[in-house]
Amino acid sequence: DNPVNAAANADVVRSERLHVTDSWGTMVIGDSATQTWHWASSLDHVAGDDWTKRLTTHVAGIAEPFSVRLDAPDSGWTADVLGSTLFRCTPDAPHVPEIADGRILFRASGPGERRTITAGFSAGGSVFRLSFGSDSQGIAVQVAPPDSAIAAESADESAAFRELPFGFPAVVTVYAGSADASLQRNTDEEIHTIPRGSLLRWTTSSDAPDAVDSSVMPEWVFHGAQPTAEVTSEMMRDMADRLSTFESVSGAVLELSADRNAQVAAYAVRLPALTRNTEELSALLLQSETEAVRREAIRGLRQIIRQLPDGRRRITSALEKRLSEAELEPTVFMLEGVSRIAAEDPQTCADLVGLLDSKRTAIRELAIFNLEELTGERHGYFAGDDSGRRDAAVRRWKRTLDRNDGLLLPR
Repeated sequence: DNPVNAAANADVVRSERLHVTDSWGTMVIGDSATQTWHWASSLDHVAGDDWTKRLTTHVAGIAEPFSVRLDAPDSGWTADVLGSTLFRCTPDAPHVPEIADGRILFRASGPGERRTITAGFSAGGSVFRLSFGSDSQGIAVQVAPPDSAIAAESADESAAFRELPFGFPAVVTVYAGSADASLQRNTDEEIHTIPRGSLLRWTTSSDAPDAVDSSVMPEWVFHGAQPTAEVTSEMMRDMADRLSTFESVSGAVLELSADRNAQVAAYAVRLPALTRNTEELSALLLQSETEAVRREAIRGLRQIIRQLPDGRRRITSALEKRLSEAELEPTVFMLEGVSRIAAEDPQTCADLVGLLDSKRTAIRELAIFNLEELTGERHGYFAGDDSGRRDAAVRRWKRTLDRNDGLLLPR
């Protein structure tokens, strides 16, 4: 069978079961009724249980660097869900995983004669059918928010999930790293071929796939759930063991985000980023003495602003309890991200460099975070340095403005 052509005639095999394997014990579950998060390991669950019913009433999440495995034994596929990913199933499609954002790597389950595997998934309000050969090493799917402003309304009107990015427009990227694949959207009869070594990108608010000028594959497409160069299996096991000692997810975040190992502390922040917890992320940004923690909190808050229509309001509400009015406006502005267009204004550039002198470490961190994004430079500036080192670095930034007629970047 050729997976490129087979999808034209093959329906998605309806899986009657969906199994979840949480080997690390680090998956979290959001209860739609109470809007609270718990460790999935705290549920009354045994290996081999069917998760379809539970995943229609709960949201599941796994934070980087961990992963969980999904198995659809009736459809012949298995998938590694890589952190950080939020997923669930919906009552009208209980056997099709819906991905709010994150990464998933599909492959055939078990040996056997070569055949075409067809897996369904949904994202951004659309259902997709992915087909690939059973001898493929895996077909990777990434779901992310679009670069442009999000829609004012979600396709999902369920009050239980309004604070999570389900149903909003998304960018779906399929990487055919090891074999040919094909993709079909449920509302479209056309089947799109994805040759080996290439990718297909589709913004779900569009009728057709996006034009792409590159087929560069990220490393995770090939490595899947294997530990990255930055993190070892030993470190992951140590983190998982420590997380298992906490009854509450929030308790684990509070403790581990203050860990002396900055890498462990930063990974802990990915839990409230995963669950879109604006209160915890705001507190971590403003209170942590660790640069890596502050930066992960910035990324988490920025994700909320960009994904959710009321994200800006929620973050402003969390920050206004902790900041003065004069501090609040520039903080939210920098969390949204200073665009290159905004950086064409000399006053914006001067203000951003001026914020490097803020008395508040979090505001200084936001300023250098944005400056580094815009220019690729730090000029030796670190928000947590002593005032003498910061002053010397600020002078270097001011010389940059002088050289560029008041701008961060030359015209």
